[in-house]
Amino acid sequence: MPIQAEKIAQKLEKLLGELGNSENLVNPYFRISKGAPEQIHRYFFINTKFQRLITVTQLTFGIIVVIFKVLFLVGASLIFVKQYKFFKFKNKPRQILFVSHGIGMNLTLKEGDQFFWKMPEYLHNKGKEVAIVYTNHYIFGFTKHNKLLQSKSCDIERFLIPKFLRPSENFTYFKKISTLAIKSLRLAISKLRKEPAEFAILIKASIFFYSRATYSNYLLNQRIQEIVSFKGINTVALTFEGHSYEQFVIDETFKNFGKLNVVLYQHSPIVKDHFGIITFLRKTDHRLLIFTTGSYYKKLFAELSNKHHIEILGSNKSNQREVIATLTETPHILFVPEGTTYATKDMLILLRGMIKAEMNYFYTLRLHPNLKLNVALFWHIKKLQTSKRFVISKSLLSSDLASAKFVVYRSSAVGIESLKFSAIPIFYGSQENSGLNVLGHLDSKFPTIFSVDEAIAYFKATLIAPENNNRKKIFHELFERMDYNKLDILLDF
Repeated sequence: MPIQAEKIAQKLEKLLGELGNSENLVNPYFRISKGAPEQIHRYFFINTKFQRLITVTQLTFGIIVVIFKVLFLVGASLIFVKQYKFFKFKNKPRQILFVSHGIGMNLTLKEGDQFFWKMPEYLHNKGKEVAIVYTNHYIFGFTKHNKLLQSKSCDIERFLIPKFLRPSENFTYFKKISTLAIKSLRLAISKLRKEPAEFAILIKASIFFYSRATYSNYLLNQRIQEIVSFKGINTVALTFEGHSYEQFVIDETFKNFGKLNVVLYQHSPIVKDHFGIITFLRKTDHRLLIFTTGSYYKKLFAELSNKHHIEILGSNKSNQREVIATLTETPHILFVPEGTTYATKDMLILLRGMIKAEMNYFYTLRLHPNLKLNVALFWHIKKLQTSKRFVISKSLLSSDLASAKFVVYRSSAVGIESLKFSAIPIFYGSQENSGLNVLGHLDSKFPTIFSVDEAIAYFKATLIAPENNNRKKIFHELFERMDYNKLDILLDF
């Protein structure tokens, strides 16, 4: 019987406990933040017939690949070291450090932040010295992206993290991860006969210590610790999605600086399969200040752990103005995949099947603003654009939702935002991914579709909108209006 995503997540946490050190969370292989297919595919070999053979083969080739990775990272750190001339600190006090993400529209926004909205500006206007550090998602374009961040309004210090470590940091990095990888390898050998699945996970994890993802987590932590080490910072604020780096950075910050305040902001929807958040809240020893977007999430977090201070801050998605519905005679179906290649491809396959079925609908695809469009996705979309019934949206989200009769989503916040309008939200994904449904806690108040054939059958049938007079109530339980006054608690820190 195949090992499901939740069981894999539990095995990972068990092994993490046996390794006995949260430093291992520098390696994201040990933490599934959300049970999405794009994360679970890393563990496909667990459910194969030749588990040990595949794992040993991966280890053999992995060792060869590791040598080239080490050479590449060392070389790249020398080539891109000039980026550090922009990563300089002014001789000024700082009190609050926000950790945001230098990706997509967050680079081009003139005001605010895609993840923290106007939280930094609010605290700055209240007299706090605020700085923001941004993760760097691009190898090239550092100077351009840094200029975009520095051009944002408001006198807030902003740092874009260089893409690679300083050359002088390479030895310490490889020494650290090699020590952790060897420890993982030793534990794997002890499980070779009795625990084949755990053996396979640990072998794969030992190779993954040399991955770009592990390197990025280590790099992020190094730069955060570097900024915090300057006198004055007493609060670090991070987004909260259950990623391994969140706990790694928090544990390292408390270890290095002791009495520091850590703030987490749950800016996006939480679903049943958010294994990383569930595990983190249950296991962390630190008392944290957690801001949520709505009362439902506050209650959920409080049920998982009673040691944290939890406040409802709200979401900027609730502050956006509503648009009057503009439905047309031919119904529009809006498709909103998340910002991953896998989720987008899955939605494009659904679209292709529905267009081929020649139903009387218009189809609108709304791509995630942070999606990196690769060649395969580009050609998928090009093929769909041969249909006169298909368009890619260039409109505001509110306009798309106002004109849509149906909104097809998987784990996108747009599924929730559709509740402010008359559109019917429809979850689309495989049955094993039903735990990704952002409205999954509502006991089937809205339709769920698990295959292309089901989708075609549903839209060909006589459609009756589900009776639900509590749409706005449900929306506000998940995304309340942003109340920046709740941040005043930080003024006393």
